[in-house]
Amino acid sequence: MRELDELMGKSEWKMYQAIPVEEIGWVNAAHHLSYAKWREYLKRQIAKTNSQSPKITYIMYLKDYPIGVAKLKFCPGESDNVCEVAYCVRPVCRGSGLSKVMLELLKKEASKRGHKKLIGRAHVRNVASRKTMESCGFNLVERENLSPNKCAYEITL
Repeated sequence: MRELDELMGKSEWKMYQAIPVEEIGWVNAAHHLSYAKWREYLKRQIAKTNSQSPKITYIMYLKDYPIGVAKLKFCPGESDNVCEVAYCVRPVCRGSGLSKVMLELLKKEASKRGHKKLIGRAHVRNVASRKTMESCGFNLVERENLSPNKCAYEITL
């Protein structure tokens, strides 16, 4: 897993193009971008690392092949020790356990950065994502202000 950087190129852009615009609970804002526009998007995402509400985006690789996107979004409104996780694997790589590997790496990265709790959300129909979070030790929780078609999970690190 590698944090976004400006050296990323066409293989990462092709991965973003392979992930549908809307999954069940995930929106890929870079899906229909030209390579040049994606480069601009990449710079904006990198800039969010140092913003008021930091978000770090990672690309997960299998050998040198980019297989998915993972994010840690810090939640300063809740606590400095809480962050939200999000992940998506390109369709051709699904069903192989790579989402679980990606989520475990996110847990380690969050812990290394001093976070004590992770929050994950999944659409109620996204059974695969829900099972992945549960298999990684996340627990289903009730959360206020959550849309009725979303489930919230959390884990204490």
